[in-house]
Formats: sequence, C-alpha cells, structure tokens
Amino acid sequence: MKTEEKKWVLTVSINDGSPAGGTGMQYFVGEFDGQKFIADSNQEKGLWIDYGKDFYAGVTWNHVPKDRRLMIAWADNWQYRDYLPTSPFKGQMSCVRELKLVQKEKKYILKQLPVKEMECLRTNKHEMKNIKMGADEEWTLCDKKEVLELDISYLIEKIHAQTFGIKISTGKYKAPVDFTQEFLTIKLLMDVSQSELFINNGEVVMSNLLFPEDFYKVKLFATGGDLVIEKSIICEMDEIMNHPLDGDLI
Repeated sequence: MKTEEKKWVLTVSINDGSPAGGTGMQYFVGEFDGQKFIADSNQEKGLWIDYGKDFYAGVTWNHVPKDRRLMIAWADNWQYRDYLPTSPFKGQMSCVRELKLVQKEKKYILKQLPVKEMECLRTNKHEMKNIKMGADEEWTLCDKKEVLELDISYLIEKIHAQTFGIKISTGKYKAPVDFTQEFLTIKLLMDVSQSELFINNGEVVMSNLLFPEDFYKVKLFATGGDLVIEKSIICEMDEIMNHPLDGDLI
C-alpha cells in the first residue's frame, strides 16, 4: 500500500564481507536532508540487498514513469572476476529489478522483483497445481533450456520435509527466510550462467553465477518428509535481442 510517508534508502557496495563471501551490497533506511543521512533508530544495522555472491555496485535512475524505482547491478565478484571464462562473453549485469519499500515488523525492508517488461520474453509455459511431493523425491523440471523463469509456491502448513527446494548446482549459500506466512514463494531466473532467486515476492534475493559444462538441470527435491506444491509455473524465455522494447513500456 502506498502512503505519503517519505523514506530514503542509502545503498553501500562493499568489497569484502558479504554473506556469501567477497563483494556485496547493503542498505540503510532513514532520513536525508540533502547533506546528512540518518538511519532509523531501529535499523542502524545494514540489511543485505542480495545474499548471493554476484550482485554488486547496483545503480538506480530517476524520472522513470509512474514513479517506479529500478535497479541494475554488476553480476560478478572481485574474488574471481579476473578468472572467469572470456568466451562468448566476459562480464554481465543482473536483470533490471523494481524496488519497493515495505514495512514489516515495524521496520522497512526492500522488496525486489524483475521488471514486468521481462514478461514479453516468455515462450512455452508449463503449469502444475496442488502436487504432493513424497519424501526423498527429486523431480527434473528442465534439462535443456538455457534461459528460463520458474515460479513456485509451497503451502507452508503442508511442508513436512526437513530440507526442500530447487537444485541447480552443488554450491551452498544461506539467507534468512520468513516461514510465518501462508505460502512460501520462489521465483528463479536462469540465463545461461547466471541465476537470480527471489523468495517471498522479493523479500530475500540471491544471485549467483554458475558454469555448467553442458545444459544445467533444474530439479525440485524434498528430503525427510513430504510437502505440497500449491503451484509451479515454468516458462522458457526467448533472447531479449529478439524483442526490441517499446520505449513506452517502462
């Protein structure tokens, strides 16, 4: 819900010390008089914009229609950027995200989701509803498409698994997730060697690079108990170069 209250968000890019290691971005919410920024008293400790290894030096821009606040960032990490493959490209940016400031538990947090304009890239769509996943099961959703978007919603009261989620590689990273809501939602964007994960409508975000030898496999898994997937939608995505955007869309 939009209100008349005005808040400022200060973003800070750090070269070392992010949750996943290496570079990262924090933010502070508070007041700004044009010269001095003062963080809210209950939010003096910075929050993380992204819990992955590959989201750094994000920038926003002004004068976007409908007062939208958009951000794009460097999808890389100074720990290893000199050692990344150089073909067919070297270096990449994140998807463009729309930022929203929302109040939760008397604090303000940023929510981020890919801009709606990316929906024009969707091609084949596959949808499933109300599926029970047994204990220690693993399902392959996709094993051949390099660019895709996955939206999945779990009914929290019917999650009995000890561990569950989406498997795309063997790396392990951590982020805090709120399980007090009715549903747990996950959006995953995969673009060749780049993954961007948005949890609970963008309350928590994790961006990571990965370099599969061949096409990666996207799998759902559950261990130590069953669960219910309320809805799963997977869309193949076309290359953006095939869809020149109308300047009026944004």
